[in-house]
Amino acid sequence: MARHLRAAFAAALLALLPAIAAAQSSGASGASAPSPQGEPFVLGAILRVVARSLGSEAVVGRVDSLRGEWVVLDTVAPRMDGSLFEANIVPVDQYRFVAIRAQDMRTVDVRTGNSKFGGMVRYGLFGVGIGGLVGALSNGQGINPSGADFLSGFVIGGTVGGLVGGTLGYLTGKDSWLRIPPPYYLNAPR
Repeated sequence: MARHLRAAFAAALLALLPAIAAAQSSGASGASAPSPQGEPFVLGAILRVVARSLGSEAVVGRVDSLRGEWVVLDTVAPRMDGSLFEANIVPVDQYRFVAIRAQDMRTVDVRTGNSKFGGMVRYGLFGVGIGGLVGALSNGQGINPSGADFLSGFVIGGTVGGLVGGTLGYLTGKDSWLRIPPPYYLNAPR
């Protein structure tokens, strides 16, 4: 039994090697963000904003335009950047654009990139936990299951869950954000 588990684990590692190599070679991809010392309100930057006028909910959007003291965010554009699961969004212009006054902003985060490797690790670990738990519980059924039954179920379920989670994490990635300290002023032409 242990020989089969070792073979399954070795096969899972070999299956993950191309994805790990591709994730490390691709590095962080995403929209070019301003430097930490620079102005966060540049056209095309992806921002996560919490503002008094919007309540406590954060709004994520690409800076579409700067109009006086207002920042106009396109909330659909960041999701159309090649996301695997949200590719069929139908933009509704009435809800697509959000205008926020710079003085109303409580926090502003700038997206600095999207890490394929970070997403793969995060979702892979989540998949190992969920898959291992399901595998341990399903393999431990019967009369008087032993600890080895639970362990072998956890290893097999965790391997499958890690492969599925790691693949989904590689495809979706993990966003990196940089907090910009207040006060927020616009250097836009008026």
